[in-house]
Amino acid sequence: MFHLLIYTFNARVWCFFVSFSDFVYFSVIAISLVIIYLLFIFIYLVISIYLVISIYLSIYLSILSYLSIYLFISIYLSIYRTLFSYLSIYWVISIYQTLWSYLSGHYISICSSLPISFWTLLYISLSFCLSPLSLLLYTRLILCRDYNLFHIKHLLHLPLSISPLSFFSLFFISRSLY
Repeated sequence: MFHLLIYTFNARVWCFFVSFSDFVYFSVIAISLVIIYLLFIFIYLVISIYLVISIYLSIYLSILSYLSIYLFISIYLSIYRTLFSYLSIYWVISIYQTLWSYLSGHYISICSSLPISFWTLLYISLSFCLSPLSLLLYTRLILCRDYNLFHIKHLLHLPLSISPLSFFSLFFISRSLY
């Protein structure tokens, strides 16, 4: 009887120690899983905050770059419009006349819309630096050969040191009309 009591006491004590060690073991596992979960949440929050900040910074920098490009273009266009506001209407009309003359087959003079003045000559000479569409003007001058509205010898008074293309175009125009 005494041995049976000792055995049951030992069994209960042993079961208690076994259950306590299992409890400690599972609690350590649970605490480590919670710590790992919290660590993953922290890493996720850090990465998401970094991505949000980087996205906002990239959007902000792209907006700033677009604004700077827009500002540069607007400043250039404002300078261009103030310098050549008088001749821009004539330039658009001459481009449309050139396109219409090529489409219809009639050689409408491009020079009829351009007034003969110093600003016109300056505009034609600087048009190589401002717009590639100035080649249309010189090809149209070659094709129309209008001596009354705009004499071609006036082009020889232009400054030829702007670009080699202007020199060759003027040379070609002067050679084609003689």
